[in-house]
Amino acid sequence: NGTLTARSEEQLKQFWGMPDVKPAVSTTEGNHGILFASKRDGDMDIYRVNPDGTGMLQLTNDPGEDIWPIWSPDGEWIVFQSDRSGNRDIWLMAADGSTLQNLSNHPSMDESPYWTPEGNQVVFSSDRTGNFELFVMNRNGSNPKQITPSDKGMELLPAVSPVEEVVAYTANKPVVPGWNIYLLSLNGGKPQRLSAEFGCRAKWSPDGKYLAYVANGINNKTDIY
Repeated sequence: NGTLTARSEEQLKQFWGMPDVKPAVSTTEGNHGILFASKRDGDMDIYRVNPDGTGMLQLTNDPGEDIWPIWSPDGEWIVFQSDRSGNRDIWLMAADGSTLQNLSNHPSMDESPYWTPEGNQVVFSSDRTGNFELFVMNRNGSNPKQITPSDKGMELLPAVSPVEEVVAYTANKPVVPGWNIYLLSLNGGKPQRLSAEFGCRAKWSPDGKYLAYVANGINNKTDIY
């Protein structure tokens, strides 16, 4: 509703005012470093740093907003969200920031990418059908396919299991008021609601057995569940 939208926009303004956000850690063996987005150079770019804080490296340098970096399963590639082309698209780059490629290249808003376990596909959220739905495309951007059912509501923030072809995501559906965590096969089908009450921003454990997520806790403050 209008109140939620206005409040969310104000929260986003405060959120992006923070210097370093959206950390992403490689799940492969070896030291691939921690990715994060930062405004430390004046606009939002993507950086890489070693776990001990050394070796800071700026990977993108564009006036656009580069955010949401995610390591590929092999640690060789990074997908991220950027509006450098004039609207939000899903981009790919090598681990050193080279070999930039616009994967989604669509006039819609394409957001919050996430790799599949094998690293051959990328899941993302897009409003290209009129509502935000989840899509999956090949790692070269070809064959984008909608995987969430076309219904009212918003499907956002996909997080693909590291061991299965399933995605946990945050959705707000009219039939279940408020934001909740859902689970869906990458091949589509009927989504399964996982959170008992409000929930968002699900993250998988490395073995794929558990999900951590944010929800309203004591005194209506957010906690980790």
